[in-house]
Amino acid sequence: MGYFVTVEPGVKLYVEDINPGGSKTIVFIHGWPLSHKQFEYQFDVLPAMGYRCIGIAWRGFGNSDKPMSGYTFNRLADDIRTVVDTLQLNNFTLAGHLRVERSRFDIWLDTTVTEYPNLSLLMLPLPQAFQQKRLINSLRKR
Repeated sequence: MGYFVTVEPGVKLYVEDINPGGSKTIVFIHGWPLSHKQFEYQFDVLPAMGYRCIGIAWRGFGNSDKPMSGYTFNRLADDIRTVVDTLQLNNFTLAGHLRVERSRFDIWLDTTVTEYPNLSLLMLPLPQAFQQKRLINSLRKR
């Protein structure tokens, strides 16, 4: 089921919520420049295993609003927090992509863990970053 969550006046994010009655919840946040549809394969399998899968399309992507501003890491992090709080989630896994560099968003995640004590993080490397690291590591071994 898809719906919109207002994250600030005039800005709504699209949220795909599959199997709302699931026993465990995973919130998926996509990488640039994709949308929540990046996780369509997980959305096909995990609900049948009892998981509630929530895909959030960042502002500016997918069906979410595309305002002219609000693309700082702090604002984007607040967007996710607003969706999580609106859905009253407190025991969930946040699955997304880890950037090579440490960003303000990653730091926000560190501070957020204390606000959501049952939060688990599953941050996957971006494929390009993963390949670059693998190449560098293989070159170092030579």
